[in-house]
Amino acid sequence: MMKQFKPVLWMAAGSAVVASLAAAFVLTPSATSQGSRGLAQLSHSLGGHLEKKEVSSLLGDMHLTSNHVKLDSFPVQKDGKQLNVKFTLDRALQEKVEALYQQYDPVYAAFVAMDPETGKILAMVDYSSEPHEGNLALKATYPAASVFKMVTSAAALDEGKISPRATFPVNGRFATLYKRNLNDTVNRFTKFITIEE
Repeated sequence: MMKQFKPVLWMAAGSAVVASLAAAFVLTPSATSQGSRGLAQLSHSLGGHLEKKEVSSLLGDMHLTSNHVKLDSFPVQKDGKQLNVKFTLDRALQEKVEALYQQYDPVYAAFVAMDPETGKILAMVDYSSEPHEGNLALKATYPAASVFKMVTSAAALDEGKISPRATFPVNGRFATLYKRNLNDTVNRFTKFITIEE
């Protein structure tokens, strides 16, 4: 089965996805139009930025894919004005995460990096070795598990309880927490990773 990245971003008017993606790009007036007045009118009520509803209205049913993200920006029309959608993604970070997922080939993985000061989305990657619907980076199916692993690992590193090269067996696929899941079971499906990885 071919491994594939799903489209990094996509949007449909009125969907919950719009809320997640509003910080993934910024709008600027097109150099080829007198869009600055249109942009100012669109963002007037918010002191210079657009509400999620305004973004949804502006982009309508447009689907934003990884092909769009490879561009720095692309034009959209609104009320006769041309605006540019400029992505805030850090291309180097985006490509590094994609390469890591291809290298380690997880069954399912999602990564989102956000600038904590501005809220801008710096990277958003969705990967699966199996076909699936939607974009995992925009779903909250099991939101706390991986974050908890990172917090626990960081605390253990801070306390000197483990080193970055400490190796752990990983079997994955557990969606619930039972006593039997807390053992370091090693079988043919086990992968060994270090904290550093």
